[in-house]
Amino acid sequence: MKFRKRTLSAVAGVIALVAMILTVVSLPLRAWLTYPPPIEFEGGSNANSLVNGGTFSNVTQFYYETLGLWQADIQVVIDLEEQVTKPCTVVVIGDCRILDPNGQCGTVFIKAVDMLVDESTCRIFRATRGLTIASLLVTVISFLFFAISIGRSSPSNSLGAGVSMVVASVLAFTSVIMWATLKNVTNFRQDTFDGTLSTGFGLLVGACMLAFISATIAIVIAEKGKSQQKQNEYTLMWEDGDDPEPEPGSIPPVSQKSQ
Repeated sequence: MKFRKRTLSAVAGVIALVAMILTVVSLPLRAWLTYPPPIEFEGGSNANSLVNGGTFSNVTQFYYETLGLWQADIQVVIDLEEQVTKPCTVVVIGDCRILDPNGQCGTVFIKAVDMLVDESTCRIFRATRGLTIASLLVTVISFLFFAISIGRSSPSNSLGAGVSMVVASVLAFTSVIMWATLKNVTNFRQDTFDGTLSTGFGLLVGACMLAFISATIAIVIAEKGKSQQKQNEYTLMWEDGDDPEPEPGSIPPVSQKSQ
């Protein structure tokens, strides 16, 4: 079977492009933009009242969702006596029940609240966002390497594809581990977790695996191309009258001068 470098390069580029698209699609999902949906909490309250033993303060974001929910990223004081403020932001999902005359929500019925007071849990969520950005970056870099490798064969392309392959495989493995970790350290509703959050991780892992496949093809392209180029140079030197020392285990080409 004849080696067709341009065809394989095009295939690698298309696969890498699909990986980029999957990663981009996973970015706007609601689970990535904020913390995933928290546990259920039954009770009604104003946005500044006591909820589950904590006092809401320092509201950093408060906006209206298209699904009819108010969402706020806040900081919470867990110990009311010592007024200990935890550094990690949490998510509160509420339902607007009373509208002010100007159309703004005056009273919020708290539907869900998650006190993410564990610093290790906070780091996990921050790492999730960083993982998404890193995955997008590696697919873009991989695609650039594949685009350069079309019609070319050089050690730099092989090295770049190898680095991309290693990074993609590590990101895919990390995604699976983080997926399992999030499920163990949080009390998300099962139906919610299996929805948006699972979709985001699934797209991310799929993109990493496609990037891994594309990088493998790119390495094969570069290595075969370099081998073919070296053989052509060896043949030209032989036909020009230069008798290079054959490499161990190699069969020298038969030139017209020896016939």
